[in-house]
Amino acid sequence: FFYVTYAQINTNSPDKIFIQGFSTVNPKLTVFTSPVQLNANNPAEIHQLVCAKQPGLDSIVCAYRVETLAKVVYVTIASDTGEVSSETTIVTDSANYRFLPDYITIADGYFAVILDQVSDGRIKKFSVQLSSSNETITLPFNLDEGFTYANISASAFYYDGWFAVIKNTDDTIGQPIRTQEVVQLVNPDGSANGTSSVIIRDGRVMQGLLMSDGSYWMLCADSGVGDWQKG
Repeated sequence: FFYVTYAQINTNSPDKIFIQGFSTVNPKLTVFTSPVQLNANNPAEIHQLVCAKQPGLDSIVCAYRVETLAKVVYVTIASDTGEVSSETTIVTDSANYRFLPDYITIADGYFAVILDQVSDGRIKKFSVQLSSSNETITLPFNLDEGFTYANISASAFYYDGWFAVIKNTDDTIGQPIRTQEVVQLVNPDGSANGTSSVIIRDGRVMQGLLMSDGSYWMLCADSGVGDWQKG
């Protein structure tokens, strides 16, 4: 089965989010009798939803921003019965940052919800909520000199920790003029495992693929800015 999430729009903003599973052999065969609402106990304006399947646990994790309450929460869903847990608050906006869920990484026995920290409309930093400790900590990342904002391109587990591929962008003249993708290894407690390494310049990591042998492959493309040849 594969699972699809979608939103109900009310006055131009989504206020209800649902999940349904479909058979890969027969899409007319669904997991749940009817779509399961993730935020049944808190129908409010929802922004930015991310989900991930927990292998071996028959569970799906979904994180989303409750705009009307200025916070990010997550729920878990039983992938066979559709039972939804109560919402767990990850973080509430601070005076300096607005938070958005960006990526969920399934690691060895726990999951990490990566959050964008937005200031003046730009992603400047990242935080992470670790299910193993229920702590929200700042991800060990800083924009490199001359770059103005960042995005998460990919993430996956790495031994007992995990890693994030982060795209730095420079748009100091009003449009992107150069980009740089870096990889940062992270320990299980959220601390840095070494320093970040540049893996491509003026290119874009389109997707990461975790293979059955444990290797990790990245699909890269020309970002359309800067000098792709020097990447």
